[in-house]
Amino acid sequence: MPLVGDVILKARSLAPDMPPTLGPPNGLTVSAVADVTSTLSVGTYAVQITQFNNWGESDPTTSVNQAILANERISVGGSVAYTAWAATTAYNLGDIRRPTTQNGHAYRCIVAGTTAGSEPTWPLNAGGTVVDGTVTWQEYGPAVPAGIVKYRAYFGIGNPTNYVEGTTLPVSVNSSGTVGNVPTRSTAFDPDADGRHVSARTFFDWLNDALKLAARIVGGIRDHTGISSTAGVPHYLMTGQWKKLTHGWFDGYQMEGPLNRNNFFQRNALQGLSGAFAVSLQADRMLLELFPQPNRTAAATTLSASLSAIATTASLTDTTGFLLSFGLAMIGTEIVAYSGTGSNQLAQLVRGLGGTKAQAWPIGTAVAELNTRFAGLRFHTQQYVPGDAAVTMQVPVGWESILHLYVLAMYREAEQEYPEARAKRAEFEKAFADWAQSNDYAVPVQVGGPAWMDEVVGGGLGGGVIIP
Repeated sequence: MPLVGDVILKARSLAPDMPPTLGPPNGLTVSAVADVTSTLSVGTYAVQITQFNNWGESDPTTSVNQAILANERISVGGSVAYTAWAATTAYNLGDIRRPTTQNGHAYRCIVAGTTAGSEPTWPLNAGGTVVDGTVTWQEYGPAVPAGIVKYRAYFGIGNPTNYVEGTTLPVSVNSSGTVGNVPTRSTAFDPDADGRHVSARTFFDWLNDALKLAARIVGGIRDHTGISSTAGVPHYLMTGQWKKLTHGWFDGYQMEGPLNRNNFFQRNALQGLSGAFAVSLQADRMLLELFPQPNRTAAATTLSASLSAIATTASLTDTTGFLLSFGLAMIGTEIVAYSGTGSNQLAQLVRGLGGTKAQAWPIGTAVAELNTRFAGLRFHTQQYVPGDAAVTMQVPVGWESILHLYVLAMYREAEQEYPEARAKRAEFEKAFADWAQSNDYAVPVQVGGPAWMDEVVGGGLGGGVIIP
């Protein structure tokens, strides 16, 4: 699945208006550590380290020499925070620094120049600015770059000729590793950062508009969602915005619908296995009605341990109320599918369904069984913002190669290149119309009729068998 940053960088590369790249890890530390398993040759090693995000590798640190004896390994560490600010230093547009005494924030140079002899008072509000000599800094976000996926330590006697990788610091080097050259320039572009001409926020807003328009052109994104039933309650609001619902299941049984409300009895309360549903739109909200009214209240519990944005198992306080061993659940505001409820866990999670965002959740987050499940066509409502570049977009295959056209069209419009802007917008709309014509979705099916209508099978002198 494509990342948000993939589309942002593709559009920026064609504009062109590339964002800055990540620098190397700060404060390189190198030491020799006793290790009887080490196969390194005795000698003095030159060591450098780089860091990777999802889009490339940073510049290397300055080389440091470290002598190694027999049965020793090299431990390579550093800090993932941005480089500290320095007095009377020239900075270029896009350079990112942190205060010498960290305050949790980083600051981006938006007016190039030379810093003053003393450190400024740094603003803490998002986007706040401060003049520093002839430099102007703008609050940029957390002092630790987001999206670091691994580190690479280059080493070799005399010159670095090999490398070893790790996902955390320090990186341990106790073997010859892999042959590779130290990079000469950074390719780790940061899609969450501003370009030289257009801000990151503007690019993300253009991408959000592209997704909304694309979903309408193709007639909606096929997806799954669900609600938690309450015994005796017929009406529910659907999460997100949906063009239409095509299928429904209550506690695993297929429901008939969507039906016209004229098919429903509105006079008396009737509880049972909900076998039919109707929908209506109230402004920007979709109202669901179930008939008969549900005879069960869905399970509700909490996370017993924190959940990362990529985890596939959720630990719960209790799963005894979950009726099915597979289905949908709501963790916080995120809809997930699960395939197993043993040991107070939801296993084999599929994250971020129904247009929701896969994200980290703390211990104690509310978890609800979505025992009333629906499939249908939804509109795009999720808003991506700077900081979401590493988020996986929940869009159909093929969209990632088209979405950038709209973003590029808006960039050309901002440049007042109106003919090219109109051409790119038309190319975008035609590409999605063609995509809709050539892509058909697999839809869920279930053998047999609606669960609320009895089927009679094998009729004879003794009568048929009624299957509920």
